[in-house]
Amino acid sequence: MSQKTLNILFIGDIVGTPGLDLAATLMKSYVQKYEIDLSIANGENLVDGKGINEESVQKLFSLGVQVLREEIICGTTGTLGKYCQATGMFFGH
Repeated sequence: MSQKTLNILFIGDIVGTPGLDLAATLMKSYVQKYEIDLSIANGENLVDGKGINEESVQKLFSLGVQVLREEIICGTTGTLGKYCQATGMFFGH
């Protein structure tokens, strides 16, 4: 019985438009070159380094990211209010 290695690409913080643009430029070639089976990305800073929205999530999924991780940890102040300390994972198609 032959064994196959599972190749996982984990992308750390993708911050804002520059990060999305870089991911768009590199993602396809990395997946092909390293024969990636699973791609995971941190996404809590996709929107100007301050959060996440549906548009940016869909963009990453369209690039081939299969799991998008989001973790929000903040203090008692800020615009997130009751949503602070929420964690989650989003799975693409």
